[in-house]
Amino acid sequence: MKISTLFATWFGSGYIKPAPGTWGSFAALPFILAVYSIAGVFGVLLFAICVSATGFWAAAEYDAQSGTHDAKEIVIDEVAGVAITLLPVFYFVGLSPVLCIAGFVLFRIF
Repeated sequence: MKISTLFATWFGSGYIKPAPGTWGSFAALPFILAVYSIAGVFGVLLFAICVSATGFWAAAEYDAQSGTHDAKEIVIDEVAGVAITLLPVFYFVGLSPVLCIAGFVLFRIF
């Protein structure tokens, strides 16, 4: 499997049915929480920026190799989105399991 496919599908979570976007967002949480515990809010911000930049490349590569456009399996945008959603929680409150779950659920609803 190509590295671009691993990133675009967030290590294969984009292949899980139903609702690959939800699975991709869920698979992002351990990474985001690990980054926060190691590097704090600035680390999560840097993670979101790096994932976004990598996502442009990985999604384009995935689309090119699969012959699709914005395939459902591409969930790296969900990873960046949930990281950005949790930034205010980490900044204003810190690590709050309840607010992290609420942020995840609200991100998926909206």
